[in-house]
Amino acid sequence: MSSNVGDPAMSPPDRASTPEIRPDGRLQSIGRRSFGRPVALIRRLRGAREGQRGQLLVVFTLALVVIIASAGLLIDGGMAYTNRRQAQNAADTAALAAAQNLAAGGTTTTMTAAGTSIAGSNLFNANYTDCGGTSRTNGVVVNSPPLAGAFASQSGYVEVVVNRPMKTGFSAIVGQPCWMISARAVAVANNTTVAPCNFCSLNNTSQNHTLVLNNSAALRVDGEIYVNSTNGGTTDPCMLKEWNVCGDAFDVFGAGGSISAKTIAVVGGWETHDQNIATADQPAIGCTEHPQPPSQLQTANVCVHMPTLTDPLNNSTTGSVVNPPAFGSKPVAGVNGCPVGATVPNGTTQT
Repeated sequence: MSSNVGDPAMSPPDRASTPEIRPDGRLQSIGRRSFGRPVALIRRLRGAREGQRGQLLVVFTLALVVIIASAGLLIDGGMAYTNRRQAQNAADTAALAAAQNLAAGGTTTTMTAAGTSIAGSNLFNANYTDCGGTSRTNGVVVNSPPLAGAFASQSGYVEVVVNRPMKTGFSAIVGQPCWMISARAVAVANNTTVAPCNFCSLNNTSQNHTLVLNNSAALRVDGEIYVNSTNGGTTDPCMLKEWNVCGDAFDVFGAGGSISAKTIAVVGGWETHDQNIATADQPAIGCTEHPQPPSQLQTANVCVHMPTLTDPLNNSTTGSVVNPPAFGSKPVAGVNGCPVGATVPNGTTQT
């Protein structure tokens, strides 16, 4: 018997090398390996990738909407904050103007006109078109007494409410093309006349500087400053004649300091340091001497040699000195210099 090993003619057929066609059209070998399955796997992978690309597009679109909305909130929110501050400034100044007009004897008509005019100068007008396209007439509303708030229905107070639309930028993309801006302010309508002596330093026990400003301080009084500087005496060598005065009423220390008022009156003299200045808008009533220091360019108008004032809080029954009440007790009208008939609020005590 002969062997057929190595004889190609006698070898069994290589089934892997003799593919056959399946009914679904795929090539398949008879035995060990398939040629159709790798092709199907590749097709599945391609389909999965295309699906992922579609999902990424959706996610990106949603993220873009969020980004635009956030940008709109930041940018338009900043614009709204700026407009809100402008509205509050307009309401504040309009309320002050209306209250001043009313305090000066104005009528409801003139009061409203004064407030509306000032609000208009701040770009808040009575007539406007709101975000819905409707014409409105409540751009500036002036009420006295106020209709709301802590001073509602109280005479002597003026309320101003301002309104104005604000067009947005990015927020319009997400359906917010316009926002309404409003603000409210209340001012008191009283007599604005300043008391003749509303800053009075009456103590004369100090040898110098009854009133002292330190650390470059600046003092401005919209009325009269009066300082009793008789502490230096009235005899020689600084007799009260010409500019030879006794006792410095005030002094200002620290570069850049100043003292100013409508009028400044002192009994003795005054001085400043570090090239600081003292100025009055005009000489006080009855003033005949107001020397100009050579070191100061601004007109001083500070009156010296003025008469000594009695305590403005004094009444005829308690003497010339206002004494504080005992510790822990409240002032009593007509006692210790508290004027007769004065109203003492509850809870007021000496501490």
